[in-house]
Amino acid sequence: MFLQLSPDRFAEIGHLTGTDSDGDGRGVSVADVTGDLQPDLVVRQAGGGALMVFANRFPEASRLVVSLRGTRSNTLGLGASLIAETESLPPILRQIFPSHNFAASQPALTSFGLGSSSRVERLTIRWPSGEVQVLENVPTGLHIRVTEGVEKYEVLVDARKPDDGQTTPVARSGR
Repeated sequence: MFLQLSPDRFAEIGHLTGTDSDGDGRGVSVADVTGDLQPDLVVRQAGGGALMVFANRFPEASRLVVSLRGTRSNTLGLGASLIAETESLPPILRQIFPSHNFAASQPALTSFGLGSSSRVERLTIRWPSGEVQVLENVPTGLHIRVTEGVEKYEVLVDARKPDDGQTTPVARSGR
């Protein structure tokens, strides 16, 4: 487990987090096991050992998770580029390329860690078909699904706290 200290400096902190297992871990996947939109680690042991889940206990940060549904592009939007823009951070680029490794794979979605931002002012999606889609003023604390060519997004998970001044719907479509 590495903790980023600066853009080019990391500290190995496995001994502090409990992720320095003596097991024969071969496959690692990042997933939101706890439902709080914070990435957790799932480790698959070689030879049928225990499946280990390491829940993220770092301080919560503002986050937006995005899944895509292609209509003209491929169904999962593989190859799409997404750029999130907020007031306080430089633009963040993500691409939908789920990875696969020995005994594990990643889902076809992307997550933006947004510090203390309460919304993404502009989310630009460049689909493999060439279509460009822009969503504005998207609240953080959500996992949304964007369908290619559809102006509104669908909320899959709403992890906002009731005291953040925003309503907390279970699921809705909106912009």
